[in-house]
Amino acid sequence: EINELLLARQQAIKNQPIDQNSATHLIRQALAYTSKGQFDSKVLSDILTFPNPRSIRNDSTITVVYFDQDYIDHIQTKQKTK
Repeated sequence: EINELLLARQQAIKNQPIDQNSATHLIRQALAYTSKGQFDSKVLSDILTFPNPRSIRNDSTITVVYFDQDYIDHIQTKQKTK
């Protein structure tokens, strides 16, 4: 059942090259991209359908931090003028 849902999702996102969510993008990169930089939906499906999945997925955390570039530029400019 889960595998069927994942296969359906794979078809739905096949033509969507960019994830809308940064954390999703990072998880996808970490779990399902090959060393050649290609997304492998079979790998993702296999990982997400392991028996006893809590032992694998329970310890995954993604933290995304966005910095205010305007503020950083302002501080750098201020420090240069000192």
